[in-house]
Amino acid sequence: MNIKKIIKEELDDFDWVRNIEVDTDLTPAQLYNRINDLPHGIVGPYVEKEFGDIKYENGRYYLMMDDFCDFKEWFSDRDNGSQGFYMNQWIFAQAFCGEDNFFEPYSDVVYNWIEQVWELVEENKELYNYVVDYITENLVGDEMRLDNEEKILTLEDVLTWSADSDVLGEVINELDVFEDLKWDLESSYENAYNTFVVDNMYKASKDAITDIVGNGERKDVELYNYYSKSNYNANKLVFDVTNILPDYLYNSIEYCIDNRCKPYWNPEDYDFEDAGETEEEAFEHFCNECMDRPFDEHGSFLSFMKEILEENGDLLNPSVDEYPSNNEVKDYFIENVHGRF
Repeated sequence: MNIKKIIKEELDDFDWVRNIEVDTDLTPAQLYNRINDLPHGIVGPYVEKEFGDIKYENGRYYLMMDDFCDFKEWFSDRDNGSQGFYMNQWIFAQAFCGEDNFFEPYSDVVYNWIEQVWELVEENKELYNYVVDYITENLVGDEMRLDNEEKILTLEDVLTWSADSDVLGEVINELDVFEDLKWDLESSYENAYNTFVVDNMYKASKDAITDIVGNGERKDVELYNYYSKSNYNANKLVFDVTNILPDYLYNSIEYCIDNRCKPYWNPEDYDFEDAGETEEEAFEHFCNECMDRPFDEHGSFLSFMKEILEENGDLLNPSVDEYPSNNEVKDYFIENVHGRF
């Protein structure tokens, strides 16, 4: 097949072929070999058929993902050491791939109850009054041990202690009558701490992913199943990868042909199969290992990109702020306290 002739017959402007579909059985690698180009209109339908996560439509390539969990293979498996906290593949999977969407990477984060937990309560007047009201309504009348004696918590006790936030913090921290309240406040702090860290994990990971594929959009799409030969509807995270897929595809094919085949190709030493075989066709037989590159090794763009990231030493491994300050966790803390009691 003379693909150059087909193009010239169908188009006035050669460049237009990048968006005009032309029926051909040639692989992208064969097109590269024959015209040194990968016209979208010819290559697009082929890519869609071979990469199960790509939809080609109106001259553009769309990556179709169920959710961000699908990108976990793009992350490095390096362990975290003393140089900081990084999102590796295991941590990414915990944060993005859990069935219940619940992940708390840290426990026992409270090492000074007064400075960490109570400081957040007393600096917020509304929250402080909320805790005092809770004590008044739910704990007054309960037994407590004070000064080595069994006593009853009275409203007068609460009013006296709550007049000074430092005093109230100390008695909540020390007296058994406040044990459950202290635990609820501490648990709220731990949850807030983890929520901040996990939110940072989400942001750092999504930023690393979208730096490559751009911002995605969740939408209902119609896809084609090449096995059942039927259309079906699905809800997907859709990323327009038109700006990167063609270049990575071209570079992969070029590298394979230029390094594995061309240095060893000499048509004078080649036994042509028949008199009608062209030199182009002969080279493609000689370079058979590259003629379906990269689809011979990858059934998805996701897998193809993982190989590229891995070969370039660019597997994703973004850093995360793992030590939030009280100021950074306070909004999460207040919300959690109100939801807890």
